[in-house]
Amino acid sequence: MAQGVITNEQAARRYFEYHRWHGCPVCPFCKKAETVKILNSKSMGEGWYHCRECRLKFTVRVGTIMARSHITLGKWLDLFSILFEADRNHRRLKVSEISHALEITRKSARLMLDRIKPQNEPRLRSWDGPVWWER
Repeated sequence: MAQGVITNEQAARRYFEYHRWHGCPVCPFCKKAETVKILNSKSMGEGWYHCRECRLKFTVRVGTIMARSHITLGKWLDLFSILFEADRNHRRLKVSEISHALEITRKSARLMLDRIKPQNEPRLRSWDGPVWWER
């Protein structure tokens, strides 16, 4: 596993929120930040937001390659870290290696890799650049 891997789900969510919105959530539907409020309901859990303009609920996953995925944000972040490390070492990973490292099934690992299309792979090299996991 890569060094500095975040395994806590809340920490992973905060990491993605910070890098995507820089502390000010933006509605992925209408692109407005001033109309967004945090939902504090216990039934939905943490990380949910509501836009008063378009009246839709969303999380940090909406509009990204992680949208509508049952795989936790921590696993996604671990995958990005593993892929970045492998790319830096000029190494290509197999699905079985990823499934073993993330402790998920091979089918889930394959589905995760299918979402990261070849067009996104060059952007993986610039980890400090734009938020490349957005669609």
